[in-house]
Amino acid sequence: MMVMITNHKYVYIAHITAISDNECTAYVPAFKELGYATEIKADSITNALDALNDKVVKILVECENTNKLPPDEVVKLKEQPEHGAFTLIQLDTAEYRRKHDNTLVRKSVTIPKYLNDEAVSYNANFSKILTDGLEKYCEIQRKDIYDNI
Repeated sequence: MMVMITNHKYVYIAHITAISDNECTAYVPAFKELGYATEIKADSITNALDALNDKVVKILVECENTNKLPPDEVVKLKEQPEHGAFTLIQLDTAEYRRKHDNTLVRKSVTIPKYLNDEAVSYNANFSKILTDGLEKYCEIQRKDIYDNI
């Protein structure tokens, strides 16, 4: 079962199996049947579902970008899985796009002249320093978008 709740929000069935006390796997049957590799191994159900969500939402974003229909549940699910359990996961591609939008925006900042003069003498990249500082302040870990500048 795949249900589009609203634009860019989907619900899929995920299958979770505990391998041991500290390891489990999770995957979305609809994607597996179509050849997408979605199986995740993690140390907890929460981490497995978070990683699965990230992986599947990337596939959905790709489908949206290329005007492909997202995978629909094409498999007949057993009433009760032999091992593990089924659960529903909600995926929001609009939220994913917002969080991963690397579009650069211009901002005006005011700093003391002495600090500006000193930073200029060091050939400081003000945008990178501000970005790094804001990411640290907001507790965000991302790929450095200034590597190619």
